[in-house]
Amino acid sequence: MKRNFLSSALLFLGLSTALLSCNKDDVTLNNGSNMFNVKTLFEGLKSPAQTFNVPVGQPYEINAAGGTRIVFKSNTFRDALGNVINSGTVKVELTEILKPADMIANRVYTTTLGHQILRSGGAVNLKATLDGNPVFATGGYDLKFKQDAESDNPMALFTGITSADSMGGAVFWSDQSSNTIERTTKDDGTNEFFYAFDSVTNLNWINCDYFYSSTDPKTDINVVTPDSSYNATNTQVFIVFKSINSVSGLWNYNAPNHVFNFGYPGYHLPIGTVIDVVILGAKNNSYFMQLQQNITVTNNLSITFTPQATTMAGVQAMLSTL
Repeated sequence: MKRNFLSSALLFLGLSTALLSCNKDDVTLNNGSNMFNVKTLFEGLKSPAQTFNVPVGQPYEINAAGGTRIVFKSNTFRDALGNVINSGTVKVELTEILKPADMIANRVYTTTLGHQILRSGGAVNLKATLDGNPVFATGGYDLKFKQDAESDNPMALFTGITSADSMGGAVFWSDQSSNTIERTTKDDGTNEFFYAFDSVTNLNWINCDYFYSSTDPKTDINVVTPDSSYNATNTQVFIVFKSINSVSGLWNYNAPNHVFNFGYPGYHLPIGTVIDVVILGAKNNSYFMQLQQNITVTNNLSITFTPQATTMAGVQAMLSTL
């Protein structure tokens, strides 16, 4: 029986859990036992937010650890009624998702709800509050995504959609984009290159991406697990498309053949593409993983998964090599 787990993931579910969220390898339950599962794995891998105190009523620039720059204007912030906030200090929490390791650790995929692959220039998650109350950026702000080099690839902004699931939630992107720009700009003071957007008005998840396309023949990819006990409830398969800074998931799971694949033709990759395959999960009170790098995609590529027991630290060390 084939089940489509992306469609299931996009149903917003009300989930409850008896687990405590922490950045450790195990979670101690009320009965004193320890439990390892995929949700606790990704809770431990999740990137911490950077916090900035932004004085309002004047322009103010923040520079994040990964190079993201944001300039809030004097009238950027509004309250829930739409009134301009002219005084006080807004707390801004920023999470940068810039490279495949970040995308995997936070389950932030460079794919859209309409099953299209995106070429990524980075993503951020922004949350703003004043005295504990949410505020909004309807007055607009400037947002710059730092790049490793100059680029003439166009980029646009995409709005993120978070779907709750049994693994703690994943982020995908709307198929509608805005604020398209044609190339990077250079900061003459630092000689760094940025995709620079102005008049950005939404907070939450924001992606600097563009639709990926190729005229080359494309193919699905199959990842074969040892048996059907490695399945979509305890195993996540990520495909890293390095040349476009993109991460997709293998969402279809075929239980009789214990195979993961893309399923959707929109996710299929051009033959000849070089990819990494990252497999993470939890089973029998242990985490497991495997990394296979620099694989050249061939027609109907089939990859055999050999699970390796690991720890949270082992997964973090592996992701740091991507």
